[in-house]
Amino acid sequence: MIHGYALNSLGQNAIETFENMTNAQVDPDDITFLGILFACDHLRLLEEGKRFFNLMTCNYGISPNIMHYACMVDLFRRKGMVEQAEELMKSMPFEPDSAIWTSLLSSCRMNKNDRLAEHAASQLISINPSSKMPYLHLINVNGSTNTRSNTRSRIRNAATGKEVAYSWM
Repeated sequence: MIHGYALNSLGQNAIETFENMTNAQVDPDDITFLGILFACDHLRLLEEGKRFFNLMTCNYGISPNIMHYACMVDLFRRKGMVEQAEELMKSMPFEPDSAIWTSLLSSCRMNKNDRLAEHAASQLISINPSSKMPYLHLINVNGSTNTRSNTRSRIRNAATGKEVAYSWM
């Protein structure tokens, strides 16, 4: 139910269902918390999201996985809190994946944070060197014409991901 509500933009219903569930002495699991964090993310309910994230670890002893962290990073991103998203990423017990770096890069684009955008893009490029998406985000982040043209030339020089074809006759 919680996931269904969250996916259909009924986050308040998801939160109410979660509260009813815990009041009925039904312990949530990591999937339940993922649903409630997703609901908070899409409603941009930062304080509630932080409360549920802490509740998960402190009250229920559930260690957050990368998807829980991705929801929280995205929640900070939606609220325009790039530095807090970066701090949360640094506190993760594992390396961020491409989804988390993409979320952070998108946030940098909205907030014109060149320094962090370059870092996030370089991380994405190291994960998937053939992707042009980080470069395209950088073009939108960088304001100066020289920086944009430099980024465009980096795109042209990037690997396309295609293998060279050979013909054996």
